[in-house]
Amino acid sequence: MSAVDVAATQDAQPPASTESSQLETPLADAEAHRICANCQTALVGHFCHQCGQKAHLHDKLSHLAHELVEGIAHFDGRLWRTLPLLAFNPGRLSREWLQGKRMTYVSPLHVFLFAVFLVFLIPNFTGHHLIQLPHFKLDPADTTDARLRGLIELWNQKQADGKYYGYKAETLAYKLAFVLAPVAMLLLAATTWRPSRKSTAYKHGVVALYGLGFAALVASALMLLPKAASDSVGDWAAVALGVHMVVHLRGAYGCSWPGAIARSVVLASFTFLSLSLFVVGVVLLGLTA
Repeated sequence: MSAVDVAATQDAQPPASTESSQLETPLADAEAHRICANCQTALVGHFCHQCGQKAHLHDKLSHLAHELVEGIAHFDGRLWRTLPLLAFNPGRLSREWLQGKRMTYVSPLHVFLFAVFLVFLIPNFTGHHLIQLPHFKLDPADTTDARLRGLIELWNQKQADGKYYGYKAETLAYKLAFVLAPVAMLLLAATTWRPSRKSTAYKHGVVALYGLGFAALVASALMLLPKAASDSVGDWAAVALGVHMVVHLRGAYGCSWPGAIARSVVLASFTFLSLSLFVVGVVLLGLTA
């Protein structure tokens, strides 16, 4: 074979690793030349000042798990700075978030969403439900009202298929849980209003989401315990939540201890009423779903 034929054969054969090199080299080239792999801007630090992407990007499988947790709760140093303050000094946490320290702590919305996610995830593994739906049968013959008799028959029918009824009720509870946040905001606005000091709706939202998030985290911890231990600790947990509310209101709104206690009593009463209506709504909607 002549040299011309060999050269022609080599030209006809495409490079074996062209596709793989095209997939792998841009990231390596970007890091080597200190340019952003996303927008091609020259890097001057650990993050791109143009789009905010990190300068060093991970391409290992283990980092996918880290990104999953980070996407749920911003799992980095902010989480460990947020949780202690959320538990022991919630007023300071809300104040500093409102003062602009947004990169220091996990946002109140992320705390709330992550906590609600845990509340509805944990029972699938432990079988321990914090709210037990009622299970009893009624006799349609006890009433002469046709409409009421129909509701009783529907109730008994749903009770017969307990798993399906429980599933529908939990699905509705998950959706209705997000109604608690705006309700809590309205209650905070009503109980903390003062003519001399106006609070924005955003401030009420921050306090409400952090407070509800902490309550949901406590509920999640209770569901991880055995039922007997959960029942015995539940009363103390309720007291702890009450104290937490007082401390949170005093720290976030700057009110006196008597004022914080009085507002907490009003908030707790309306919260209990809201939760009662919430459970009733879940039961009734579960019947008609």
